[in-house]
Amino acid sequence: MHQLMAKENMIPGLGQKEVLRGGHLTAENKLPGSLAGRPKVLWDEGHLEDGIWRSKPRNRPLIGVMDSMLDMPGFRTLPRYCRQLVDWGSSNIIAAVIRSIITFYDARTSDIMEILENVEIADACALKWNHAGTKTIVCTLSSEIKLYCLETQKVAWTVTCKCVANYNVLCCVSCICWSQDDQNIVTGCKGFITVYSVNDGTVVRSIHAHATKILALAFSSNYLFLVSSATDMEVRIFQWPSLSAYLDITYYEPVCALAWHPYQNGYLCIGGGVGDASLSLWNVNKLNPANYRHVNFHGAVENLAWNKHSGELIVHWSYWEGHKRYNVIPVFTSLDHIVDAIPVEKELQVNAVIWNPDHTQLAVQHDECLSIWNFFGNEYQYQKEKKQRKTRKMHSTGATSFNTQFRHFNIR
Repeated sequence: MHQLMAKENMIPGLGQKEVLRGGHLTAENKLPGSLAGRPKVLWDEGHLEDGIWRSKPRNRPLIGVMDSMLDMPGFRTLPRYCRQLVDWGSSNIIAAVIRSIITFYDARTSDIMEILENVEIADACALKWNHAGTKTIVCTLSSEIKLYCLETQKVAWTVTCKCVANYNVLCCVSCICWSQDDQNIVTGCKGFITVYSVNDGTVVRSIHAHATKILALAFSSNYLFLVSSATDMEVRIFQWPSLSAYLDITYYEPVCALAWHPYQNGYLCIGGGVGDASLSLWNVNKLNPANYRHVNFHGAVENLAWNKHSGELIVHWSYWEGHKRYNVIPVFTSLDHIVDAIPVEKELQVNAVIWNPDHTQLAVQHDECLSIWNFFGNEYQYQKEKKQRKTRKMHSTGATSFNTQFRHFNIR
């Protein structure tokens, strides 16, 4: 696998052993400046300082050939800013929007994922499992929000987006997330962040967060913060559950990729939009950018995903060469240290990058398929068995206190 990756030039510099080591890299051992066969310099040499976060990086590439592929005939690719069309729940059930039907696939089977049942919901544009993997929220282009219960196989309730009732404006929810206790659902639509009660769909709280369509929502790992981005090119961080403003960051392009570090509270990675494609690492605790990385190609960060075990960051870039759009998905342990890559064909139309429940498998939704890779190869299973034998106890760090002062930053 290593020889094939080197031959195809997927990670230039892969032959240098220094590239695969953890820790700080000297200037001469940094990546030579291209990515997945791109001929031009990737990194802006004016930003050579490492952007460091807590991680347990692999000491060699582990991602091999694809483990399995789920066929999704009829998967409807919506516009670029409608992304939540597939989700992998904690009960190991994959939900996906297939035409006007929500299809559920059982990922617990060893070989072929079986279809459990179908739910006919017209014009679905977003869905999201709760943390328990027992309920999913489905939103439609006709402004409806539905709670589907997997146990009863019924829609528990249906409400209409508050924008329709309050402003007589047709609105659709583009992004969804759940509160830590699964008691509240948070949605983003045409500028509003709205909190609904899971019991009956009543509105608990709503704020006018942005001037235009909201693209992404994400909770911090300790659920003290909620971040949102919108087509107004603002990234805003709110305190949860009060939704009071905490931090405001202005970009030059709309941002649709946000990811919080899974166990280093307060570290947020933001991916630049079309024509920017930068990576920004923010320390929300200190209200300042920890690091910024500019890239020298025309593209965008489409998806970001942090692994909760290793702290490695998956970055999905799309980039343009002439009129053709390509994809590349490397694995980072710092902002200038690539340790692996997801071997997807660059011509595929990648829509989503998601984890399985225990973060040992990474799924990439493209075209009408869901391709799945073992993120740690066989090494993770060996380490897991070793830890079980030793019965080691895990300790969690306490939450740090947060500055409540509101500030505003320009990214450049």
